Amino acid sequence: MGDRSQCRQITGSAFASNLFVSAKACSWIKGAEHVVRYKAPGRDITKAFCRTCGSGLPYVSDDGARVPIPAGALKDDPRIETRYRIFEAERPDWSTDLGSVDAFEAFPE
Repeated sequence: MGDRSQCRQITGSAFASNLFVSAKACSWIKGAEHVVRYKAPGRDITKAFCRTCGSGLPYVSDDGARVPIPAGALKDDPRIETRYRIFEAERPDWSTDLGSVDAFEAFPE
């Protein structure tokens, strides 16, 4: 797969939803020993996950400056507003107008 699909490849979905915080503002309380980090060879893409349950987890970026936090890993609403989208050039054509398709609360009948 080419570079245009890096978020789709690592997440198995159309895009990755992450929050970014300063590494200085974040620390593990417990469970750091369960974090496994996969870094794709030759690419600027990393996935961290729990070796016990497989959940996506935060990790410190290679430059040590920030911590990407997978939004789906949060227990509560972070109460922040969306500020921007990144890697827009990688967005698949089929996901550009999702607001115009039918939406369901659960699986459709």
